[in-house]
Order: sequence, then C-alpha cells, then structure tokens
Amino acid sequence: MESVLRKSFARIGARLYRRDLAKWEVERHVKNFMDSLYRRETLQKAYINEVTMLLTSPDFLSISAKPGPLDGFGLATRLSYFLWNSTPDAELLETARSGMLTDPKVLQEQTDRLLNDPKSDRFVEDFLDQWLGLWGIENTTPDKDLYPEYDDELKISSAMETQEAFRHMLDKNISVKDFVAPGWVMANSRLAKVYGLEGVEGFGIRRVKLPADSPYGGFLTQAATMKVTANGTLTSPVKRGVWVSDRLLGIPIPAPPANISAVDPDTRGAQTLREQLALHSQEGSCQACHARFDPYGFALESFDVMGNFRTNYRVANPKKGKGIPKWTEGLAVDCSGVAPNGDEFEGIHGLRKLLAGDPAQLARGVVRHLLTYSTGEPASPIDQPAIDAITKTAAKDNYGLRSLVHGLVQSEVFRHK
Repeated sequence: MESVLRKSFARIGARLYRRDLAKWEVERHVKNFMDSLYRRETLQKAYINEVTMLLTSPDFLSISAKPGPLDGFGLATRLSYFLWNSTPDAELLETARSGMLTDPKVLQEQTDRLLNDPKSDRFVEDFLDQWLGLWGIENTTPDKDLYPEYDDELKISSAMETQEAFRHMLDKNISVKDFVAPGWVMANSRLAKVYGLEGVEGFGIRRVKLPADSPYGGFLTQAATMKVTANGTLTSPVKRGVWVSDRLLGIPIPAPPANISAVDPDTRGAQTLREQLALHSQEGSCQACHARFDPYGFALESFDVMGNFRTNYRVANPKKGKGIPKWTEGLAVDCSGVAPNGDEFEGIHGLRKLLAGDPAQLARGVVRHLLTYSTGEPASPIDQPAIDAITKTAAKDNYGLRSLVHGLVQSEVFRHK
C-alpha cells in the first residue's frame, strides 16, 4: 500500500505544487495517512485529509521562486500562468522535469504549443482587459438621448472584435503596425453598421477588408476602445491621448499635480474642448505635459463614445416635441494636431500614418505591457535594455506579435526572478 501511496501523492503533489515533491514531503503524507488508519479512520477520510493539506499549503496557494535564474519548474509555472492563466499541464511538467525546458528551442516549441491551445484564449481576454482597459467596457452606458442606437449587441460585439483581432494577429504573426493601420477589421453585422461596411451578415466575427479611405481599423479606433476611453456622454482628448501614449506606445504619463483642477467639458457645446484645454494649459508645466499626448486625443475626437465617426459633436436638441430628435449636431470637430516630435498631422488618417511609421515604438509599447503582465512586476527603466533587445530581434519578422511574445519568453528578464 505504501508504494501506491507514494506514487499517488507524488503525482498529485507535482500538479498542485507545480514541481516534484521532495522525498521527505512524500514520506510525510504517507506517514500521516498510515497514522490516520491506525486511529481507525476510513481510507477515504485519511486520503482526503492529505489532499486537503496539499490544497491548503502555501506551496499551492502562492507562486514563489528564489531570486536568480528560474529552474525548469519555475519557468514552466511562469510560462503557463502567462499564456494559460493556469497551472502547467503534464507535458509541460515532464519537459521541466527532464531539464529540457531551459533549452531555447524546446522553450519555443512549448510556447507555441501553449499558444495554439484553446486555453490561450484566457491570455488573450485577460491581457486585453488589462492592457487596453477592456475591463471597463461595462462601466458606462452611452446617454440614450444622445446615442439612442447604442445597444448590448454592439457592446458585446465590440469586445469580441478586439479579442478576435488580437487572436488573429497572434496566430498569423502580423506586424504591430496593424494595431493602428491594418486595412481590415474583425466585424459582424452589428459592427459593420458602425464601420459603414456592406455585405456582412450574422453575429459571427470575421475578417473584413476596409475601403482605402476608411477612418476605421486597429485598436486605435475600435468601438470597444473608443467606449472605454470615454464616458457615457462625452469624449476627452486628454483621456484618449494618455491612452495612446501609455497603452499603445508604452510611454507612461505621470498623474497631474494635485493642485491642478480637471477640465470640465462644456456640455452645452458653446466652447470646444480644444479651446478649454488651450486655456487650461497656459501654465508652463501644464503645457509641456499636455503637448506629449493631447494631439493624439484630438485626432480621436473624430469618434464618439460608441465608436461612430463624426465631423460634429452631438448636443441635446433645444427643440422639444413629439417626433423631434433629442439630439442635434453641435460644433465641428477639430482633429488636427502636432505630434510631440513636431510633425503636423491632419485627423485620424494623419495619426495612423504617423504611428505606423514607427513600428519599433509600437513594439516596445506592447512588450512593456506583456512584460508587466507575464512577470507580475511593472516594467521599470532597468528593464528598458531588455525591451529594446526583444524589439530589435523581432524586427526581422516585421515586428510580428507572435515574434514579440517569443522574444519576451526567451529573454533573461522573463527567465529570471
């Protein structure tokens, strides 16, 4: 019986602890089990007691590793929780046990295996929630008077679009330039109405080619990201500009000083946000900071809170009565801007060209967020050389998204605690 118990506790313990149990750990459980039988407890209760001990141990409840290079089991754990949000499976544990997982070729094969498994959808959904802020898709509901066409189908479809677009880029190793200028969208019939596409039927998401002059495409202008960077009534070039800088370009923007008041948009539409922000940023400190991100946000003013392209803001219709729309067009949208490097651009098409012209920066941005997500530690200036090295390696694959994931997994910063 004891030999059977040793095999059983060793097998269960390895799956729960994400490593092989030491001999003394196995023997402790065997001894406890036998002692329970001597106390006339049933086989079932004795076994449940030991499994309960495994499930309440810190080795199961938390992930710990010694500082320095991760061993095979530590690397397997980090990789599995990165791409599956779960414990390593039997194959990954066996690869770690053999000592082969630290081999770059084997590590790449296992990374591909995990990415190709349906469980990697957990990574796609959770990473996008954190990276692009999709966790906030439920936080606001567009004003029914100003946006009567918004519905739950659009909300659900827009989140699906972002997930399917990222999945498509990951599977096909598509360049990160398509974050901002893809020439295609993942759409269903509901999204097609927003994006002005014809011939798209049904609820299923599929890849659809965009017309050459379309203002849509990429995470930059998806309905979901436009919603989570706005509230239910108004858009903010500040919030959207910070989002582009931080989330897409990987350039963190510090919080405003405590003594600086926020800009409250003029809901009557008598004064544009650009005019209000011009007054707000007259102070030297405000002007220098806002110049780093406001231009991106102004280009995205071409999209309302639900992702519709617009040339004028919507405002409450002062006329009341049956059959009269509750909203009317207000001031025109001014979406021109000057990038932080001094380059002028006109609207969303100009911004797309500007951002797509520097794919290395887009790559550095997503690697920074992947690093934070995969290690649980915010990327710091110390990590910048590693981020640059990963980006440089992926340049030969045109900064493909899958290549960037592989580069991160192979890096020293991922393989070390």
